Amino acid sequence: MLVLSTGSASAVLLYSPNLGNNQPRQLTMTVGSPLVGVVNRVTFDVTGSNVSSSRIPVTGITDAPATNQANGVLVEVDTRVPKVTGGGGSGVTVSLSVDSSAGFPCVAGSGCGAAIIPASTVSWISYNKDVGNFVGQDIQDGAFSGTGSQLLAQFLTGTPGVGNDNKGSAKMSNVLVFSYDNATLYPAGQYNGRVTFTASIP
Repeated sequence: MLVLSTGSASAVLLYSPNLGNNQPRQLTMTVGSPLVGVVNRVTFDVTGSNVSSSRIPVTGITDAPATNQANGVLVEVDTRVPKVTGGGGSGVTVSLSVDSSAGFPCVAGSGCGAAIIPASTVSWISYNKDVGNFVGQDIQDGAFSGTGSQLLAQFLTGTPGVGNDNKGSAKMSNVLVFSYDNATLYPAGQYNGRVTFTASIP
């Protein structure tokens, strides 16, 4: 059994320096549950018929709140930034990255010793992708790289827009369904690891 925990990422509200009209930039990120302190899990059951030479990928089962995709995990970044005014400008760039460098170590006493399953064995399909002028600016289909700072998405916020509050805003919202590639037979046991998502704004 392989367990992916999407931790240190739910309902994080960050403030960064003021821009333009002396109001702070606001950045909110949610991964899975919107409740502070809740760490959701994605479990890959590699038992029974899944332990075979067929190497059929195993779709993860999550305890995250239900989405429009079965076993999907919501990843959402919401911003509120003073709009760029005066001399124009294109706004500021919001970045979303993930740290999966620890991989998925064997749980002590479960029988798999010191084995570690690389995070690169876990991939995802991204749903609710942006279209039109914003295509490619949110999370695309991919896999964990096993590095400490893998860039998942970048998009602009604070761009000129309509409204009387002198603020621009943008929201990135994707649902990810994770899979374990099941291409290598690792020692039997339980493996557990955590990946950490980070959203940032200059």
